[in-house]
Amino acid sequence: MRVPQTVEERQARAWAGRARFGVSSQTLLGYALVAPLILWLAFTILYPLISAVRLSFLDVGIIGTGGDFVGLRNYERILTGNQFWPALGRSLFWVVANAVVQTLAAFATALILRQRFPGRGRRACGSSSRGSCRRWWSSSSGGGSWAPPAAS
Repeated sequence: MRVPQTVEERQARAWAGRARFGVSSQTLLGYALVAPLILWLAFTILYPLISAVRLSFLDVGIIGTGGDFVGLRNYERILTGNQFWPALGRSLFWVVANAVVQTLAAFATALILRQRFPGRGRRACGSSSRGSCRRWWSSSSGGGSWAPPAAS
């Protein structure tokens, strides 16, 4: 294969694998493969959100029936009521407490897994050579007396 020598030949070769807008065909393929997921996520998140906001401006007795437009009256009634602020406080406490507990649990798990223990640092049997995996499993310091079946 001849190596391009001139600037024009090098530029032509660089743009050979590119589509119309200067994006490579692999990039376009990637976008095409991810697009259905992005559309599905957008639909499943945005549709209920927009529907809930629209519903908040209506006076609806039973969901699914038509309602009268009341504007911001629903928000006024909730914000001036005596149940909203305690419920908001409990929700914020729940969110913060869960974040703290999960962070502490993750930190403790990381500290435990940082300690030396049998098998730490060894490759998984599927990614190492079969001989070393078999030797480790059958050694007295390794996984026990069981050895994986020999490859045929």
